[in-house]
Amino acid sequence: MIPLSSIRNALKQNSDHHITQEAVVRAKDFLEIMLREFATEVEREFNEYNDSRRRQGLRKKKRIPAWIVRSVSTKFLNRISDNDMGSQVEKSVSPGGEK
Repeated sequence: MIPLSSIRNALKQNSDHHITQEAVVRAKDFLEIMLREFATEVEREFNEYNDSRRRQGLRKKKRIPAWIVRSVSTKFLNRISDNDMGSQVEKSVSPGGEK
């Protein structure tokens, strides 16, 4: 789905090191998995949007609007960011209970 040359070029832009073909293929596989998950989430949000329009007596939209893609992008990136952080305490508290 995604051309290997595009992935290799993107990896080269951020590295001075040589990139193996296997690394490019693994990056491609990862990106395609993420893209499928992203597309599934966009479709789900779009269906919810059309269900809401139907309940209001409006016609369903046939094209996915950019704002849905932007919304899902934000949620998707936040989910990845949250997973990277692990278990974090919101505020620092000393053992005595004071800041």
